[in-house]
Amino acid sequence: DFHPLFFSEQEIDKYLAGSDVRKYIYRYQQGASERHKAIASDIFAAQVLGGDVLFDKNKFYWACAILDGRSIWWEGERHIVPLLDLVNADGNGKVHETYLEALDSDPSQKVAVTRASRAVNPGEQVFENYAQPNYVLFTHHGFILEDNPDDCALLEGLFVHRNDPGAADVHRLRSLLRSTTPTFCIRAEESVLQLGHFLRAKYALPT
Repeated sequence: DFHPLFFSEQEIDKYLAGSDVRKYIYRYQQGASERHKAIASDIFAAQVLGGDVLFDKNKFYWACAILDGRSIWWEGERHIVPLLDLVNADGNGKVHETYLEALDSDPSQKVAVTRASRAVNPGEQVFENYAQPNYVLFTHHGFILEDNPDDCALLEGLFVHRNDPGAADVHRLRSLLRSTTPTFCIRAEESVLQLGHFLRAKYALPT
């Protein structure tokens, strides 16, 4: 029950009421529920997993938590990489990067490679810098970093309404904004400036 997928609405509201992280976790839970419904109706999945596993939502959520927490991403795709997924996170050193590298002994064979983010002494634990804010680490991995240089305040829910002054000039709006329903990760001057840019575009103020 340590993972946010298993948190009740009351538990989430108790600690995150008024926070956009609350809505972020709700969406994650809803997505897992929809995945469960989809696979529970798959006759082939039922034959492989059996009904006692397939129709047990807690077991499915556990599998989702393991998959989401241990997946390694590169080139926009999810991968399962045994051993590499055991490396814990901290916020120091270079941002982790995983890629495929051909073996010298057999160039047709490739292996997943992640270089250490900093020098490691013999016997010292190896860490990776996930470079993710705490709300992402908490939701998808079940932990937070006390001293996280990539942490931020999640800000969602802003959008350009059709009655907003900025919506009157569609061409100008499209030239100024990548999205009319953006998400902001507020942590430094640059992110505050991005928020200000959106609000000026929304209300047709000089940019």
